[in-house]
Amino acid sequence: MKKKYTLSGIGIAAGALLIMMTMHVSAHQMTVEKAKEIALENAGIKEEDLTFVKTKSDYEDGRQIYEVKFLSSDLQEYEYEINATDGQILKIDWEQKAAYVGNVPNNQTNITLEQAKTTAITHIGQTTEAVTFVKEKTDYEDGRLTYELEFYTTDGKWYEYDVDGSGTIKKWEYDTEKYAIYQAKAKSLEDAKAAALSVAGLTAKDVIFGDIEIDSDDGRLIYEGEFYYNGLEYEFEIDAATGAVLDWDID
Repeated sequence: MKKKYTLSGIGIAAGALLIMMTMHVSAHQMTVEKAKEIALENAGIKEEDLTFVKTKSDYEDGRQIYEVKFLSSDLQEYEYEINATDGQILKIDWEQKAAYVGNVPNNQTNITLEQAKTTAITHIGQTTEAVTFVKEKTDYEDGRLTYELEFYTTDGKWYEYDVDGSGTIKKWEYDTEKYAIYQAKAKSLEDAKAAALSVAGLTAKDVIFGDIEIDSDDGRLIYEGEFYYNGLEYEFEIDAATGAVLDWDID
């Protein structure tokens, strides 16, 4: 059975997202209650201002984590994953659950993609030079313009943002692990391309690559893709771990 993954690619309402993503505590201090304290301090919210809070302990990749989820009185929903050993914040999801107020009046122009990117960059307190975008998508949700953005910073932090046409941040996500996954995929993807080109006896400058996807086949990751050369389509399947060509077709 194959599972397919396509390669493509939160909030503090105003101002830069000047928050500390890691708060180290000793192992004997790390409890569910301590994890909740870390999450609330990071969000800048007091417990008496919450309408709902849920905490639980879980295991992920052999590592114990605490999951903390809460809803503020102004209907901002936060979800945190916190390392149970040292208190490091591994992931943050934020979404505004209040009634949507981002409609743009008929006489007001939507912001541009570049302005949406600037909004996200400013929110995390970074500069354009420190950010690399891997996804910049313009979409419409319920008839409203939305910019979907994914990017990483020079210090290896990964963010995802949805910004609407009025410049309002609808939701954002911070993840400590996605950057490492992205880097690993990018490296193995280049290796897969090189393997396919080697079989064809061609170089990258000779061809145009189409879509390339990662599949899981009986627990083995493979790349499926195609490239075009001299009017022909070359399709290939390559083992992501070994670089071995598993299937090859020219049409």
